[in-house]
Amino acid sequence: MIVDIVKNIFFHSNYTVLEENQERIEIYNTQPDKDDYFLIVSCTEDDNLVTLNAQIESEFVERNIFKNLKDKSAVMKNSSVIYLVEVSDYPAFLRTKENDIYDIEESPYYLKKYVFPYTKNQVQLFSDNIDEVSEASVVLRMKEIIEDKKAYLSAFKQANEEDLYSFVLKLYAKIPVTSYNFKPNQKLDEIIEEIETKISEKGTDLEKELFKLFVERDWSVDNILNIQNDILISDDEINYEAENMLERVKEGVLDE
Repeated sequence: MIVDIVKNIFFHSNYTVLEENQERIEIYNTQPDKDDYFLIVSCTEDDNLVTLNAQIESEFVERNIFKNLKDKSAVMKNSSVIYLVEVSDYPAFLRTKENDIYDIEESPYYLKKYVFPYTKNQVQLFSDNIDEVSEASVVLRMKEIIEDKKAYLSAFKQANEEDLYSFVLKLYAKIPVTSYNFKPNQKLDEIIEEIETKISEKGTDLEKELFKLFVERDWSVDNILNIQNDILISDDEINYEAENMLERVKEGVLDE
């Protein structure tokens, strides 16, 4: 369940549960010098997010949230709410609710807000990729996935909101206690995009196949630059080099 994944991410960052029921979880940081409070709200695409958010804001102002904590001033200053929204069709939900999500998240009043839409398939995909739903397993696997360069490149090229990499990226984006240091090489991305554009416009089927081969392998920036330079030369030379390389691939001559 998404709730179990999210709770374990918080547990890994020294948070603990204050109150919990089927729809809501109140979490706070146990470290003495940390005044951070989170309300996690589970809902579905059938719920009216705008109405639900207004209700949460009203309860917060009336001190009906985190009411068991003594330091109310810290709660009022340092509280956030995360809406976990289960949807059946992620792209369709974003298309219809994009404005509502923006208005909720950008509202400066009361709590900080995060809207996290997800599908059951995404949660299952992530759960299948960890040994168990525990603090260490969840956080470690998130780090491994986000630092996978091939997975990043695939997500970058296909822009598939339903894949594993995109789901983990949303976990980092919507749960502010998480962070990662992985910085994809922007120059490499720009080079690959430029090459793909040129091949799509003028390349033969053979050249497109060659480019696909190069993308699927973990090539360095220098290698990609060499390919870019090759594309700028004559068609005859491109075909000659491409045919030679593909032939060597078939024969198993190229290094893996």
